[in-house]
Amino acid sequence: MKNDLKERLVRYRQIKLSVIGRKTGRTISIPVWFVLEGDKLYLLPVQASAT
Repeated sequence: MKNDLKERLVRYRQIKLSVIGRKTGRTISIPVWFVLEGDKLYLLPVQASAT
């Protein structure tokens, strides 16, 4: 399963993380850039560093 995730991440530079709002119950999607370096996955928000 770990190798399957790595193979999928190689194809993309940006992904969307989705969460469900605690109070509203709405789905919130945030675009995220990432870098896969060995076994480490680094995430960087696209919109602002405070997110």
